[in-house]
Amino acid sequence: IDAVSSPFICTATPPQLTVRTAPQYFSPDNDGTDDDLFIRLTGTSKASFKNWSFVINAPNGKPFWTTKGTSAITERIIWDGLSNIQKDSNGKAERVQSAMDYPYVFTVTDVLGMTSVVKGVISVDVLVIRDVDVLKMAVPSIIFRSDNADFKTTAEIGKGGLDPAIAENNERVLNRIAEILNKFKDYKVTVVGHANRVTDNAAEETEDNMKLWGPALIPLSGKRAEFVKSYLVKKGVSASRLSTEGKGGTELVVDYKDKDNNWKNRRVEFILEK
Repeated sequence: IDAVSSPFICTATPPQLTVRTAPQYFSPDNDGTDDDLFIRLTGTSKASFKNWSFVINAPNGKPFWTTKGTSAITERIIWDGLSNIQKDSNGKAERVQSAMDYPYVFTVTDVLGMTSVVKGVISVDVLVIRDVDVLKMAVPSIIFRSDNADFKTTAEIGKGGLDPAIAENNERVLNRIAEILNKFKDYKVTVVGHANRVTDNAAEETEDNMKLWGPALIPLSGKRAEFVKSYLVKKGVSASRLSTEGKGGTELVVDYKDKDNNWKNRRVEFILEK
């Protein structure tokens, strides 16, 4: 009896699945290096497959890219980092965000009704995107303490501090940004802090949701940009190349009322100009 195709096969072993991805630093920014992610899916089973799916979710948990099929699994997939579900503000396929993790779920069900699931994470590198005559890096994964401009953890200050894992990820991302900036030594860099808006009045947002720092009235977003600058200088980036600016909630990339996506507005941008 053909153990693969026979409907009479009996097994207590669900499908065995693996997922492999490459390269390690996936950066779909059209610079010719690591722009595509190669995904290899494998599944074995004594019973034939009924259906399968591979779903890549955005950091907020919403589906971002998906493919599926019946019977044979598409073993080799090349992904360009663009969504086949979500659109950007211009109606084009949305691109992955810099330095963010995109969880995936690989699910296979066989003809006996047994289902196996493999989960993992696709880590996106810092993306350097050309915008007309400048280079830009927009990073929404740098997380500060609420109403503060530092990475102090609960281990340091207790309540109100960041989870140590979040602070560690902040430093990992900034270390990578320092590496990239040191490859573009001919460029001046403006570090720009952005926040989400809380009102319809853009003028009010110049003070970053009305949270001010001392008599100088420096917006919180500007203070955070200064903190990032100081960190980069410690990592070998020349201070003479760096300037800072705080935009508050004046330049949104998505509607601030969109609770599923407004996290993208809280970002640090790095503008590189010769």
